[in-house]
Amino acid sequence: TKSDGKPIFPRCSEKKRQVLQETDNSWLQREKETSALLARWHARWASKP
Repeated sequence: TKSDGKPIFPRCSEKKRQVLQETDNSWLQREKETSALLARWHARWASKP
């Protein structure tokens, strides 16, 4: 609806946008997990003598 400031989209593009956003979110999640893993490994290696 236009009341919340967003333009009105046809149903199909609305669905497409939702799928794109979900894809974005999963990518962000995976990147976060990957960097967390790397940080953990880095900390472990750095603490070794």
